[in-house]
Amino acid sequence: MTRMYEFGLDDAAAHAHLTRALSTIDHITNPDNRSWLTTAPAPGSEVDRLEQAVLQDPVDLSHSLGFAATAALDSLQEIAIIVRGNASILTPLRGMMRTALMGAGRVGYVILPDSPEEREAHAGMVVSHEAVSLGRALASFGSFTELPGLAPTPDELAMLLEQIQAHPRGKKEGEAAMIQASAELVARAIAEQDPAQPAGVLAEQLAYIWNTASGAAHGFYWQHDFEHGSFVADLGAVVSAVYYSLDALRARWE
Repeated sequence: MTRMYEFGLDDAAAHAHLTRALSTIDHITNPDNRSWLTTAPAPGSEVDRLEQAVLQDPVDLSHSLGFAATAALDSLQEIAIIVRGNASILTPLRGMMRTALMGAGRVGYVILPDSPEEREAHAGMVVSHEAVSLGRALASFGSFTELPGLAPTPDELAMLLEQIQAHPRGKKEGEAAMIQASAELVARAIAEQDPAQPAGVLAEQLAYIWNTASGAAHGFYWQHDFEHGSFVADLGAVVSAVYYSLDALRARWE
């Protein structure tokens, strides 16, 4: 297969598409529009309810979702800065786009299901997923001999491991499965507000972006054989996913 992933700024329509995406990034990353992330969830809000329903150590739900949202916003903001500087090196741009999609995906996975029970189940999986990630890091840090100051103290380690052990040992969805599920949830939410964007098409586009951008971020060659389309088109889809996921999170936060 001979395909090429392009920047995709070839005609007036592409320029207009990029302009809309950058304008949306400016709006959602404006400090006035993201300051709610620096506050605790309002008492009685859905995020507050979910936080009380799942384990809160070693990382509680609001910090996990808040940082996922922040990572998505920061990545998009940096993409906008780079693109406006006329840079077009695609690998780092796609890496940041992947981070934005991962952040939006984790948020959407928890916030967008219709039923409170499903939101609660997904909230539990997200905090457990983060606990498992921390556990892998601690296993690495614990073997440090040259830089022991970077590792937690024995007492801190024991406390963290105890908190991690409290999380259910059952099967947890990995990043790819979580992104697939959230892509469908996000696409449905967008289609409900904008029927011009079919949910099935957008869900598949987001899943495709996630997998190929992940391949690029890992330095894998295989994604060259599956690349088509353009960064400009993909950025528009990711910006929409971030916008709608964070809008839903804010509605359930405040």
